[in-house]
Amino acid sequence: MMLRCGATLAVVAVTMLGASAEAGDVTIPAGTVFYGKISKEISTAELSEGDVIEGSAQLSEALVVGGEAVVAAGAPIKLLVSTLKKGRRARIGDEVTFTPMSTIAVDGSTINLTGSFGAKEATKVAKDVGFGIVTPWTLLKKGAAAKVPEGRVFDATIPAGTLVRVPNAK
Repeated sequence: MMLRCGATLAVVAVTMLGASAEAGDVTIPAGTVFYGKISKEISTAELSEGDVIEGSAQLSEALVVGGEAVVAAGAPIKLLVSTLKKGRRARIGDEVTFTPMSTIAVDGSTINLTGSFGAKEATKVAKDVGFGIVTPWTLLKKGAAAKVPEGRVFDATIPAGTLVRVPNAK
């Protein structure tokens, strides 16, 4: 009876931790949220809506499920420029929204992501009005590119349960 109870507890523990019955496989539950960070400044100066950005974002710390690291710290995160409003006249700056697209698990598989974060360059006309120096030239000047600084943290979500083969699993 004791063995049966212990076995039941082990099955419950494995299920709760997201691991499958097969050794080395771990399921990342749907809705898992983790944090990424910008590893290299991103500027909208050379971007267009729909661009995919690689090499500018990474996982800020390892994603651990059931005691196993399923995505390593520093794993690259692909970003999509989901919306981009280029600066207009009157020194109105760019506005951009990024969507985390995917990252790479420890087994080399691609993990799809969802979420969004944005950046907006401040409008300079308000500053000019404050200084009392609005000129026709100021109103004709285009706004600046939006920049996402290195080190900015953002969150991303794994939308569907995802199976990862973990090498050297416990």
